[in-house]
Amino acid sequence: MLSFVFDAIDSVIGQITGIAGTIEDQVQGVITGFINQVGGGVWRGTGADAFVGEMSDVVIPEVGNLIASLTGGGGFIPGINNAINLISELDDMISNIGNAVGDLFDSIF
Repeated sequence: MLSFVFDAIDSVIGQITGIAGTIEDQVQGVITGFINQVGGGVWRGTGADAFVGEMSDVVIPEVGNLIASLTGGGGFIPGINNAINLISELDDMISNIGNAVGDLFDSIF
C-alpha cells in the first residue's frame, strides 16, 4: 500500500548519502589544500607542524566520523530505514486484518 512512499524515501536517502559524500570530499579537499600549502613552505615552524598534525590526525578523521554518524550504523539514515521497516510491517499487518475481515464478510453474505 505504501510502496510509493518507501520509494520516495529511498530516493531521498540516496540523495542525502550523495550530498554527504560530496560535502566530505569538499571539506577534506579544502583541509588537504591547507596542509599542502603549509607543507610547501607557506608557514614554517612549530606552529605549522602542529597545524598539519592536528588537521591530519584529528580534523580529517573527525569529518569522516561525522559523515559516517549521519549515514552509517546508528545514524540518521539507518534510523529512517528502521522506521520504514516498522511501518512496512504494520502496513502488512493492517492489510492482513483487512483481508481477513473481507473474507469474513464474504463468508457471511
